[in-house]
Amino acid sequence: MLPIVMVVVAGAFAAGFFSGLTGFGTGMIAFGIWLHVVPAKTAAVLVIWCSIVGQIVSMLMLRKAMDVRRSLPYVLPGLLFIPVGTWLLVQFDPSIFKITIGFFLVFFTSAMLLAGKVRFEGLRFLDPVAGAIGGVMGGFAGLFGAPVTLWCTLRGWGKDQQRSVYQPFNFVMGVAAFIGATLAGLVDLKILLLCFLTLPATIAAVTAGVKLYGRMNNEAFRILVLCFLFLSGFSLIVPALF
Repeated sequence: MLPIVMVVVAGAFAAGFFSGLTGFGTGMIAFGIWLHVVPAKTAAVLVIWCSIVGQIVSMLMLRKAMDVRRSLPYVLPGLLFIPVGTWLLVQFDPSIFKITIGFFLVFFTSAMLLAGKVRFEGLRFLDPVAGAIGGVMGGFAGLFGAPVTLWCTLRGWGKDQQRSVYQPFNFVMGVAAFIGATLAGLVDLKILLLCFLTLPATIAAVTAGVKLYGRMNNEAFRILVLCFLFLSGFSLIVPALF
């Protein structure tokens, strides 16, 4: 049990630091680590929990940059589609879950690496679509921020403008997804204990990440982490297939 707890806490710290630095990515980092030691549904709930904690810490530290009104076109559709994702989480086989997350990691990181060359300045009518997809992914795997983050990047916004949109979105989706997971019977005493154990590591890591935000070459760090995530996703796909 102790080695598993150590891996879970280490994953929470790594995910928290990246989340604090960029405002997203808790699931991207944590799933690549946690799915090797805990069941898929446990990992999904933990991702949601750590994301909520991370967003609270980040928004408190960056409260002057937050603009909740910019998030509304994403938040409302996202809330409507969270139950769909929660239903998928209950129905999915763990092996299929791992393959799905692995392919999503590979796709998402590849898209983010290419996003620097692609810009969609307009197309505001697709904002609710990104929010709806985020809702499904949030209820399913705690990955509510990934689609909106990618869309904000494709819109060509700067990092401050992006965070003012997807951080409030991530927080609201996280709270709703955690409530949905609880109502679906996915939260038990064991998961609550793991949530408690990850709390100090998450807070400390997010705080460190936010402090580094804007004071380092974020683009180089982003590319390094995305390459790591690509390899993490690939490592989930191969064992599940063979």
